[in-house]
Amino acid sequence: ALIIGGWILYLDRFEKEPASQLLRAFSWGCASTVPAFIFERAFSGFFNTETISGTAGLCFGVIAVAEEGSKYFLLNRFLKTNPHFDTPFDGVVYSVMVGLGFATLENVLYIFGGDSAYNVAVARAFTAIPAHAIFAILMGIHIGLSRFDMRYNAFVGLLLAIFFHGAYDFFLMQEVYQGLQIVAFLVLIWGARLSWRLIKITRQNV
Repeated sequence: ALIIGGWILYLDRFEKEPASQLLRAFSWGCASTVPAFIFERAFSGFFNTETISGTAGLCFGVIAVAEEGSKYFLLNRFLKTNPHFDTPFDGVVYSVMVGLGFATLENVLYIFGGDSAYNVAVARAFTAIPAHAIFAILMGIHIGLSRFDMRYNAFVGLLLAIFFHGAYDFFLMQEVYQGLQIVAFLVLIWGARLSWRLIKITRQNV
């Protein structure tokens, strides 16, 4: 999380954000795990994960909607009254801080979750945390651009984050075709390439 956050801050070459605001955004990301957890606990039981359709419904309709929707709501609340949100790329910076806050706390909770929790946590540090950063970039780019350019819509960022998050989880969690799990990492590569293309566009819109 520190490496990814540092890279995003390095790319923010126009006007650095105050450390206090970055910490606030990270904290809001940690807080966003609460409504996401409640939503997931309430609706996960409606899907049979032994089937492809059930796993897809859980991943896209519950997990991705809960986690990305929670981050999106709190990020918008945070940015609404933030005077430092004054360039399109700031949307990326704060969105990534929120996403990393969510992913970091989620990973810490995994450490206390079972006998093999440390192995899971280490694996997630190189998979789930970068994944949350990619979802956050896709969301934050559209939030940032929509504030300064009417051609962009913040809600599109939420939909992209939900799509990539749902697809990543689906290919990892489905157990019908084991070979499909590798597609989860192809989804991340696709999301990372798209994120970088959009980052270059965002940095040109100052």
